[in-house]
Amino acid sequence: MKNSLADPQSFPGELFALMSAQALVRMTLSDRLDATQTASKVIVQPIAIKEDIRWQWAWQEGPKQRHENLTAQQTVEQFSNLFSRSFRQAMIITTSGQTHLIASPGKSWKCHTQEAAALQETVIPVQHNRIKNYLIPDESICPFLVAVGIMSSEGKVKAAKYHKYRQINRFLEFIDDLASYLPNDKTLEIVDYGCGKSYLTFAMQYYFAQKNRPAHFVAIDMRRDVIETSRQIADELNIHNIDFRQQEISQFQPAGSIDLAVALHACDTATDYALALAISHRARAILAVPCC
Repeated sequence: MKNSLADPQSFPGELFALMSAQALVRMTLSDRLDATQTASKVIVQPIAIKEDIRWQWAWQEGPKQRHENLTAQQTVEQFSNLFSRSFRQAMIITTSGQTHLIASPGKSWKCHTQEAAALQETVIPVQHNRIKNYLIPDESICPFLVAVGIMSSEGKVKAAKYHKYRQINRFLEFIDDLASYLPNDKTLEIVDYGCGKSYLTFAMQYYFAQKNRPAHFVAIDMRRDVIETSRQIADELNIHNIDFRQQEISQFQPAGSIDLAVALHACDTATDYALALAISHRARAILAVPCC
């Protein structure tokens, strides 16, 4: 392990071999070199997603941490690109010991290896407990996620979009919690104030369609480009129960009462208008996050 991981030429292949053999326990990148790099440290660990092993990257950005799940090949490529460019140090822990790499000027690395049987760490992939509970499961083709570029046509969530995929599923958990409080004897009237790219509008449409609950949606945004794109996606997916409107939120007047009002992207006073309209039209439920 010492010689191979110390050699920049053979490093990618040796690292991939360790991952394929499930001998890699954890990697840590630290000691930031690049001032444009927002993360102070990155920890990479194996994670079980259904029958597959992915490698979860935990980026420490100030007090927050963001995650992405990559394949072994993607992990090797990203690690190789970051070490010695964005981060000076790397700690690689395997089932047989640990290797500490320190980038030196030029292409050389300093390498310290500890072959320690005392390191009792074994590769037990972190179980991604929430995957099986996702309302839109990974590796199950979801047409709107494919259309907006979050999922491949084969049903796999794209690594770079996994954070957005998790956000959408978390949002649907809120919808699932409040769905029982919405009327069952009518077509639901749902308004998305400040819909943006309409990811959440499409997510709600998908959710209620899966539940066989009739619903009509109004998605409002002042930007012409996002409304036109959303209309095109709806046409491609043969979705006819979403009314996309390019207008100011303050100008919207629904024909009757509102069952669910959503305002997660409305900026500045648009959130105030959305809340006022939702209340004045007796919305049964409101999901809102004040913005800007």
